[in-house]
Amino acid sequence: MNVAVAVAVAVGLATAAVVACTSFRRYWTGLPAAWGFPPGPMSDPTSVPLLTDALGTLSDTRAFELEASRQYGDFHTHYFLGVNVGTSTAAGVARVAALEAAGAVRGEFFATWLPVFGEQQLFALTGARHAAVRAAVAAPLAADGGRLRPLLPLLAARIGAELDGWVRAGTADSEGMEAVPPLRVLTVALLTGVLFGRQWDDALCRRLLGTLERMGEAFLTLVPLDAPGTTMRVAKAAAVEVRTLVAAEIDLFVDKQTAAAVAAAGGRGARAPRRSSSPLRGSPLSASLPLTAEQEASVLHQLLGLRTDGRPSLPREQIVENMSMFLYHGLETLSTLLAAVTMYASEAGSDAVAAAAAAAAAAAARAAAAGADPVATQPSPLRQPLLNFSVAPRLRCELAAARLLPPPPPPAFGAAGALDGLPYADAVIAEALRTCCPLMGNSRLVVAPCTVGGWALPAGTRLTVNYAAACFDAAAWRDPFAFVPERHLGGEAAAGAGAPAAPAAATAAGSRARTCPVAHGDGAPDGGGGPGAAAPAAACPPHHDGATRGGGTAARVPPHRGCAFGMPARGCVAATLAPLVAKVYLVVLLGRYTPRLTTVPRMSNALPFYRPRFRLWLASAAAARRGPVKRRAA
Repeated sequence: MNVAVAVAVAVGLATAAVVACTSFRRYWTGLPAAWGFPPGPMSDPTSVPLLTDALGTLSDTRAFELEASRQYGDFHTHYFLGVNVGTSTAAGVARVAALEAAGAVRGEFFATWLPVFGEQQLFALTGARHAAVRAAVAAPLAADGGRLRPLLPLLAARIGAELDGWVRAGTADSEGMEAVPPLRVLTVALLTGVLFGRQWDDALCRRLLGTLERMGEAFLTLVPLDAPGTTMRVAKAAAVEVRTLVAAEIDLFVDKQTAAAVAAAGGRGARAPRRSSSPLRGSPLSASLPLTAEQEASVLHQLLGLRTDGRPSLPREQIVENMSMFLYHGLETLSTLLAAVTMYASEAGSDAVAAAAAAAAAAAARAAAAGADPVATQPSPLRQPLLNFSVAPRLRCELAAARLLPPPPPPAFGAAGALDGLPYADAVIAEALRTCCPLMGNSRLVVAPCTVGGWALPAGTRLTVNYAAACFDAAAWRDPFAFVPERHLGGEAAAGAGAPAAPAAATAAGSRARTCPVAHGDGAPDGGGGPGAAAPAAACPPHHDGATRGGGTAARVPPHRGCAFGMPARGCVAATLAPLVAKVYLVVLLGRYTPRLTTVPRMSNALPFYRPRFRLWLASAAAARRGPVKRRAA
């Protein structure tokens, strides 16, 4: 009897579950039509509700969104983290940017993030408040980094010291070093140099790096799954630590300014300087010492010096929160960019790496020629970036022509125009930002009824924008998965005026194409062609000149802007700083060392950021003259 009852109950529960799931599926897949939304991946009634979107997004958001855009056009409906209308094409991004400029959509910052990142930072503000704070925060970073020029010698010296330290620590052995961790430490050192105008020691940079990483865990925390609140508590404590650090630096600057004013007034009104309470800092600098030229050029000093009607443009709380966010987002964006330009400016460290890179490029080319999806090939070009070993020698050609090879001493970087006239380096950085776009995307909230792709969206609709997928939109970029810096050289011929001569086409595996007579002291030409190298520039005419990236089809967008730094109205305020720092890094890296890949790079899909991962071997200039070393891949 008991068995029969149990079986009956089990059958009843199973039947109820099937009926509930079927009803829910019909309801869920009918939402787009019921709400007037466009179709999307969940429109197929045979699919499992939520599972398709969730698994597709977690496995590789870019691949999932590219497939959705192929099937449904510029806009489609998906259900990850709620019902959204999303876009992953350049035309869709341009449309959302136009709606934002018209005031039909606004930025969205989830309330669960506010306790960690604060309510006064740019991401949380909207409307006129956002515009006012953005104008003040962006001012020290304006004019393509012109105000920050005195800081470039400081950054160049730190980059050189870090590279030398990697080699002294034994990271130039046959297996090479994991490139991303030391680059993230270097990024923290560069960001604090820009913000505060002084160099921190390695231990403090590593400690701040760990603090920022704990702070960032809030971005991936789903509150229902963090029932004990452990992750959010750790993130909040980390945010307090970072804010305390920034506040201590502000106190130091104010004390120095006060001491200077007292000294100018003949010592009247002197008071004892405050001591820092930051748990991240060692002994603070003496407040009695004057500000250095680097500190006067720092972002913090410029923010504190901004005045409107005799009053500070921003209250202290807003400066603290926005500088904390600058550190966090700058860490992710700049470290990803430095890793990308290192990867693309490297030579193959072994025949195995060169052969694997050539095989991946050939597989993607065959798929494209056959009309198949290159993303579906093995390996996927989204998972294994397509390399171009002709980039490094061409960069050296340009640096040598500009008399930046070997690199000048650090003080020379502060001279006006010291880094001008490097169009190919700019193009490499722009292409690295495209192929390794650090930001997956973000969302906008519709605040006034609007139309996208022919679909009328009511107020309250969430629009998600996938920048990382839009960077590979085949409608905007010819050969979107290939690394072709020439596409950013404008509408001119790829090897036109001002650009270095195009390298020869790739030769057989293991060979070393002689492309440019760049002397390393003894007149020996530098190599760098070989498997995976791009075809001559004339064979790769530019298809996309920046017209459709983020700003519509009418206006040209500077090559460093676009998806990597968001849309214009709420774009990154440091959009000119990151490429400038990356250019300094390239000059120092290629002038002092020859980087070589000892493993085939892979893209890590650590949401919400993408970054390449690879092992690196650094050869000194003297070793580079002897040619590549045949090393086995790790």
